[in-house]
Amino acid sequence: MSEKAGRDPATIDVALTVQWPVSWEAQKATDGSRRVFTGSAADMAQDAAVLTGLGVSHVSLQLGTDSLEETCARIQRFGEDVQPLVRAKN
Repeated sequence: MSEKAGRDPATIDVALTVQWPVSWEAQKATDGSRRVFTGSAADMAQDAAVLTGLGVSHVSLQLGTDSLEETCARIQRFGEDVQPLVRAKN
């Protein structure tokens, strides 16, 4: 498809938008497995590693809530708890 459009497939980034809020409590997906980007920081870092291995280069996460204070706290927690583990895997 990319060649048909005159694009080099190697130059096309793959992105994923997660449609549910990130949660530090594991949640079940419809198939019974753990829902991606829920659970421990290590679980979320492993999710990112698997996605990277599949060629995903960008992930959009839902960290926002209806409270600015809680949103900022969730962003900070993800940055402090999960991102260092993701970087260590790469």
